[in-house]
Amino acid sequence: MQQSITALKEKTTQNDYASFKNASVHKNGLADGGTIAIECYGDSTMWGSTSLNSTVQNPVNPPAVFQRTMDLLFGTGKASITNKAIRGTALFSMLAGTDGSGSTFEAKMQVTTASVIYCNHAQNDCNSLLRTVSQYKNDLVTFVNIVRKYGKTLILVTPNITIVLDGITETMTKRLPAFVDAMRTVARGMGVDLVDNHYYTFKSTRYIRGYDIVPDGVHPGTDVYAMCGRNLEISVV
Repeated sequence: MQQSITALKEKTTQNDYASFKNASVHKNGLADGGTIAIECYGDSTMWGSTSLNSTVQNPVNPPAVFQRTMDLLFGTGKASITNKAIRGTALFSMLAGTDGSGSTFEAKMQVTTASVIYCNHAQNDCNSLLRTVSQYKNDLVTFVNIVRKYGKTLILVTPNITIVLDGITETMTKRLPAFVDAMRTVARGMGVDLVDNHYYTFKSTRYIRGYDIVPDGVHPGTDVYAMCGRNLEISVV
């Protein structure tokens, strides 16, 4: 299932991914009164760990904010958004089913009724030092191919910024931009929608100090979680 970046570029040249629909195709169905099921996978920043108290879920977590935003746009009950993120996990562990969920990611895609899949895995792939950028790229390609194999639309979400603080080291913060660029490269090459929350949180540092964006170095404060959650609807609408 894994695929080299060279092969990815060859496929891109051949325009093999042009037939895949992006997330915006769903907005017309919603506008016409249809419904949509969405699942959000990822790590603690998708799950919504409270900054400075990471075992507690912030009620203002990205999928919850996304749900409220979609309810306002299309009416309550039109979009069903499920938070499937697991704290402390990485993309490679989700794919293999070693993330504590009890099954491989492909097994999940075989049975889910969701038509749109979000994923923000990157922080722990980077911070654990268990993945190189090249390995992470190949994991992303595998992820994309699995989701598409089962006829679902996928949306990649870049991670928020991190700062050197507590357990977040300078090495971690310097590695993260390379993983973010890897996600952008795969999204561009495979024609995948991308919500670039790293870009938005990084730009916010021009006006807000990093400590106020991620008070514990990695998990956003409530206002930033709200922004990241609202951003999830960009690709759909």
